[in-house]
Amino acid sequence: MEAARRVRLPVTAYSPAFADMGPILVLARDYRDNGLESGQMAARVLRGELPSMIPFFSVPTLSYIVNLKTATAYNIQLSPQLVAKATRVIR
Repeated sequence: MEAARRVRLPVTAYSPAFADMGPILVLARDYRDNGLESGQMAARVLRGELPSMIPFFSVPTLSYIVNLKTATAYNIQLSPQLVAKATRVIR
């Protein structure tokens, strides 16, 4: 992030853990939903289902985190629709 700031390059991230480090946007899968799905799959295996018979599943829930402070620093206007969709807004 520091290198990107020095050259004034906005950064996006894909993990909520990076949200407070300054990316303009974080688009991430929800860890809670991933945990619930993983637990359900584990329960299926514990009941005797073969893991090879369980199809790959990607959790569809996405979390949007927008950083208005960073957007302002880079003079970038984020759409009101994107900000409204955000699960977290950093001001």
